[in-house]
Parts: sequence; C-alpha cells; structure tokens
Amino acid sequence: MRSRGKIACLISALLFSQLALASPKRDRGFEMDDPFSRGKSFAAEKKFEEARVEFEKAIQEDPSFLNAYVESARASVMAGKRKDGLKRIDAALQIARKKNDISRLKEQRKLFAEIFFTNAAFQKFQDGLNLMQSMKLRAAIEAFEQALASEPENVQVMVAYARALQAVDDWKESVNVLEQAFSLNPDEKEARILLAKALLNVNQERTLQILKPLVANPAEAEEVFITYSHALAKSGEADKAIAVLQKDVDLHTDRIRSLFWLGKYQSDRAENRWIARKTLQTFLKRGEGSDDDPANELRGLKQDARRILERINAELEIEEGESAP
Repeated sequence: MRSRGKIACLISALLFSQLALASPKRDRGFEMDDPFSRGKSFAAEKKFEEARVEFEKAIQEDPSFLNAYVESARASVMAGKRKDGLKRIDAALQIARKKNDISRLKEQRKLFAEIFFTNAAFQKFQDGLNLMQSMKLRAAIEAFEQALASEPENVQVMVAYARALQAVDDWKESVNVLEQAFSLNPDEKEARILLAKALLNVNQERTLQILKPLVANPAEAEEVFITYSHALAKSGEADKAIAVLQKDVDLHTDRIRSLFWLGKYQSDRAENRWIARKTLQTFLKRGEGSDDDPANELRGLKQDARRILERINAELEIEEGESAP
C-alpha cells in the first residue's frame, strides 16, 4: 500500500507541478484560443497526445517559450513516450540562458527520467534494491530486468541494474545500459561515474572525458578522483595521476583509499620510493581499525600496501649496500 501511495504522489507531481521559467515575449496561457491554454486543458483531461500537439504549436509560435517545451515534454512522458519528452527538455536547455532556468529544466529532466508509471515496476525496483543489500545479486538483476521490461527508459532502474551487473563483473552489459541512461539524462551523476568505471580498461580517453566535469569540483566523491587517476596512469600519464591524488588527499585527510593509490603510483618510480614509503606508512596508520568494509576492499589495499613496502625496503637496502664503501 505504501508503494502504491508513493506512485500516486509521483504521478500527481508529474502532472501538476509548475515550472517558473522565464516569461515568453508575449503573454501566453490566458487566452482561450491560445495553443498553450488548449494544451493545458487537454492535459487536465489526460488527453496527453492532444496536449502535446498544442504545446508544440505554442513552441512554433514562440521558440523561446520554455514552459511550452516543459509541458510538451510532460505530455509526451505521460503518454508513455519518455525518450521523446526528454528530448524536448534537451531542446529547451539549448536555448535557456538564465542560470535559474537551466537549473529548473534539469530538475524537470531528472523527474521525467526517473518517474515510475506502474506500481508493479516500482515494486520490482524496490525488490532489486533489497536483494542487492542482501548480496543476492543474480536475483536482484532479474528483478531489475523485470522492472525495465515494463519501463525500459527509467533511468533510476537502469543505474541500479548497471550497478548490479558490475557487481557480478558483467562490465560489457553495464556499459550498454549506462550509455542509454547517460544519453537520457547526462546529469545523472551515478550513471556518469559507473560508466567511467566500466570503460576504464577499454577506453581511458572516454573515461577521462566523462569524469572531467566532476574532477573540477574538489568536493566530489573519492572514487571520482581514484578512477580519474587510474585512467591517467593507464594512458601513460602517471605524473598527472599522482598530482590528482596528491591534491585530493591534501584537501581531504580522511580519504585513505586515495592515499593508497597515491603511494602505489609513487612507488612505480624509483626516484619516488622514499616518498612512496612515507605515503604508504601513513595510509596504514590512518587505516587502522577500518577493516569493516563490506567488500573487504580496504583490507585488500592494506595487504597490497605491505607488499609494496616490503619491495621498497628491499630495493632501498640493495641501494645502500651498493653505495657502501
């Protein structure tokens, strides 16, 4: 019953939410023979295809009428044409100039991309999330696939589905899903990050391109900078990878995973071994008592750090022996 009520609320929000965008050159929506007014009347009667046609007429009369784009998008989405609706939001974003208008349009795009139309699809989505928490990954994948069968362009489901696919190392299929999600809503941050990670080993250039807008913000998640540094290192730009990670750990002393990878990349260069040793020793010290990582990732990094330190210490001992008289 709770999920059913939530779906009803979401549909109501989609139907009746208003967007205070920049006013068009002429006052529309107050004349009975105005296309925008007719579109609103059709939408209120849930005649969404007729409404969309009228909103498109309003756009033809005034291509700068942002509200008409939004209402045309809303009508398309409610008529079951989510992709077409999102394209109209994209068109509005191309002509929007005010920062506030752009922000509000992106909010609408997120709503249209993630809204559920049926209780069944929403319930399957929730089932998938619960199964993932229980680490029943194959069952979660099946639940997400069932949700997508009825709502194939729901970005929220796509992202969760891709996350489950990556958890079972099905990177190729996750790329296919995420490329579609990313095209529907380029502002979906999790889709962007997951896609970058999925492409890391096959297309470093694309990974760097996808993450570049996020790396510009120092407050972004640690995994953004780690994945970006991996792509740089795999592209033969280890110095840049080190610089990215150094900046991240300088700004965020609690980011111990970034600290490990900084030490790892430093250790790959003979001239940086003393610095790498200090970095990895700091990593181990800061990571004490932090073995509660569900995926045991941190525990594995600690083991790697100890092995690297053993290698560095052995190499430094050899150097000292060779330099002794």
